[in-house]
Amino acid sequence: STAASGSRVIGLREEMIAEPCSAIKPRHDRTVADLADLRLEQNKEYLEFFRMLYLTLGNLIYKKEKKLEELDRNIRTTHIQLE
Repeated sequence: STAASGSRVIGLREEMIAEPCSAIKPRHDRTVADLADLRLEQNKEYLEFFRMLYLTLGNLIYKKEKKLEELDRNIRTTHIQLE
């Protein structure tokens, strides 16, 4: 009967360990899901900021090209006037 009580003690010990572990798993799963949501939101913010910078850069490049065209026209006009 020592074997029976030993196996009963082992069963109780396993139960004591399994109960808290099964309670921790849902909390762990929720935390992992929350972190994934936070990561997604952060990535959306980064993407929006990058989009704004990219559009601003495109606008600045366009303005620079237009300014260079105007400068070229002014140089040609001045050159023609000097001749």
